[in-house]
Amino acid sequence: MGRRGLCFWLAVFLFCSGCGLGDVPGGGASGEAWEVSVREFPREGEGVICLEVRNGKALFLDLRQAQADAPGGRNTIEVDLSTGEERELGFWSTCVQWDGEDYYWVGMTGPVVRSSAGSSFGMSGGGEVLTWLEWTQEGIWRGNGKGEGELLYSFPGGEREISLLELRDGWLSWVETPGETEPEEFCLMDLETGELTRREAAGRYWVDNGVLLSLDRRNILRAEDLSTGEEFFDRWDEGISRAFYDNGRILWNSGARAFHLYDCATGETQDFTDPEAGEKEVAMEPELLGGRFLVYRVVEPVLEDSPELHRGLRIFDLEKGEVLYRSTEDPRLEKRENWYWSRLEADREAGLLLLAGTEHEAVDYWSLTETGALAVFLLSPGQPQS
Repeated sequence: MGRRGLCFWLAVFLFCSGCGLGDVPGGGASGEAWEVSVREFPREGEGVICLEVRNGKALFLDLRQAQADAPGGRNTIEVDLSTGEERELGFWSTCVQWDGEDYYWVGMTGPVVRSSAGSSFGMSGGGEVLTWLEWTQEGIWRGNGKGEGELLYSFPGGEREISLLELRDGWLSWVETPGETEPEEFCLMDLETGELTRREAAGRYWVDNGVLLSLDRRNILRAEDLSTGEEFFDRWDEGISRAFYDNGRILWNSGARAFHLYDCATGETQDFTDPEAGEKEVAMEPELLGGRFLVYRVVEPVLEDSPELHRGLRIFDLEKGEVLYRSTEDPRLEKRENWYWSRLEADREAGLLLLAGTEHEAVDYWSLTETGALAVFLLSPGQPQS
């Protein structure tokens, strides 16, 4: 890593150390004030992609090396955000999870020789045959940071592809694509027993605190107890980005404007509204911290084939029923036009949020420049209010 990269991680270290990384956000007393500390650090374009933030560490895929789209480029990078220490792990993967001891990653095998005939338009004798090497997925590995471990799950047959790998509460889940003509499957593995279940991915699924939440194509949100298989909640709503189960309550959103909290014991629903949010705004990658703070990045679609408007990070305080923080109103962050926030990652335990951004050309949404930044937010209790 060059001097600029070292300076970046040193700045992250100083920021996190000064803010007391490790304080767990929770409900707290009603009079307790909460603060958002923020620092923004420049980075080189699409140099790194954040894969995961957990236990005070961030995992990145480094794209600055040659042939980074296949094994042989640089491996996954792990950065301890409380010390600034960086190390290169012993595997390359676009899907990585970590529970504090073991790493779970989608392994690659190959290379496989691929070939196809090029276009024969305007040519006699047929088109030119194109040949290339391609790495393919083989399944999911579990092991240490050196890449040593076991193939926890291998494909039952044929070439398949895994996406949306997620580790929650002892459950490993992912979406698996068997082939071009076969439907996608949602796969759920109990890591304690090794039991694997599959169901057609006719929607989206999330695991949270022992409950499987699902949203089908008709916009019906359901909740199922994973220990009994009993479905105990269903509700229709539009604009849902993700749902959560916390301490007997189910939380979901309707766009970036409305939020709903259902009490499973009483059957009552509490509704919250952000009056300043636009009706077309969408909440992306929401996460629930301490059962109280809903964090999410916001985008607003404009016109077809036009860039979305990126509104940055918001934090909604469910206890007070109002937005605690809007990054667009924070003078500590640089105000930019033509900015694309690619992903929000959250560390639940530490209250740490990472928001990666890249500049794009004014007239071309997908033409990215070499200007980028990583915004690091830390949610922590402040001084009690009188």
